[in-house]
Amino acid sequence: MSDVKSNKINKRSNLHLEHVPSDEMDLLISTINSADLGWKASTCKLQKSHKDYGKGQNCEDDEMLMISDDVSAAAKTNRGPIHPENMLAQVSNELRVEMALNEFGAKDDKLFKQTIEKAQKWKKQYGSPTDIPDSEIPESYDFRNIDGYDFTGPVRDQGKCGSCYTVAFVQAVEARLKLKYGKQVPVLSSQQVMQCNFLNEGCEGGWPHLNAYFNERGYMVSDDCAPYKGMTKGVTCSKYESCQPTAKVQKTEYVGKGWGEVSEE
Repeated sequence: MSDVKSNKINKRSNLHLEHVPSDEMDLLISTINSADLGWKASTCKLQKSHKDYGKGQNCEDDEMLMISDDVSAAAKTNRGPIHPENMLAQVSNELRVEMALNEFGAKDDKLFKQTIEKAQKWKKQYGSPTDIPDSEIPESYDFRNIDGYDFTGPVRDQGKCGSCYTVAFVQAVEARLKLKYGKQVPVLSSQQVMQCNFLNEGCEGGWPHLNAYFNERGYMVSDDCAPYKGMTKGVTCSKYESCQPTAKVQKTEYVGKGWGEVSEE
């Protein structure tokens, strides 16, 4: 894979930031959570006076906001030049966590060579994740900042489309590719995966492991060739048949015994 230039991030509405708690939203969230849909709406979106507010969730984590390019000039001056992929994250109202700022994959960077060796050590030393001793597993491990390097791809806004299962899958693949090859990889297309995978339901939802199975037999393309539209109506998979293959899933496995069987062990 060749290196790619940074892509511009298109500004779209952010429903997380625009959400306003109300009686109507409380009713909608309660209705969703009382149904057997296989997923639950965030109880942190309820009014704080609601009896179920924060039930089963940490609402401080829900306050995480990505600082966009329209922050104040003073904030930009204080933080210095930052690539859109390496923004600051706002956690609760006071705590700020700074993302990795070092250039990923620079050939003459000795520290990066040490970091990539450290990040790849488990795969090189052990045949499978179950072989890794508990004593070697850190209590926390953030792919956004491993010794100052960001192993993740750019943050996406899925807009009004129910594509979280595809956006999350694509970003997980990008992180795995950066970990495997130790260099910047092309930003992968969420749109092509969502549009072409007939096993899922496009903007109506789906399952990330079905994206993995599909891409064992197919391939993923770049976001440059198949940019995100936040919709599938009026578009067909054949629109992207001229896009060059960029990545492919080799093998898909469940963590634990099967779907929903993951434990801390």
